[in-house]
Amino acid sequence: MNHLSKRQIAFVAAYLECHEAKAAALKAGYAPSTAHVAGEKLMKKPLIKAEIEKERNKIRERTRYTVEKLIQKTDDAIEFARAKGNAMAMVKGVELIGKLTGLLIERQHVQTETVDLVAAIAAARARAALAAPRAAIDVDYREVESRAAPVIDIFEE
Repeated sequence: MNHLSKRQIAFVAAYLECHEAKAAALKAGYAPSTAHVAGEKLMKKPLIKAEIEKERNKIRERTRYTVEKLIQKTDDAIEFARAKGNAMAMVKGVELIGKLTGLLIERQHVQTETVDLVAAIAAARARAALAAPRAAIDVDYREVESRAAPVIDIFEE
């Protein structure tokens, strides 16, 4: 970490832990009243960004998980399943190795079609109009009025 102050170095280390600029600024010793602004300003500095990226790359390299490592772990799990007599776990392990090596590919068939929404809505409305019983549409308003509560006109004298 060259060309960075001790506080900036502390900020980078804290940021790699918490991934939040204000919290990292607080941990690096910036005042609580200015930590938010300080964190934002530090994150805009090219040297700080470069140092964070460099440290992230180191972390990625240390934790790299390759296909070879995955296959080895799966082989170990298959042997464990064999020793325990768990056939299903063995089959799943072999299946995983097939996927990891590209020998087993899950294929999905997706079918799409274009729909004219305006025409579909018009057709639905036409079906709804045909399906509605005519008897329900023809209302005898005299019967409805006879069942309705009387309306009181408060302005009548």
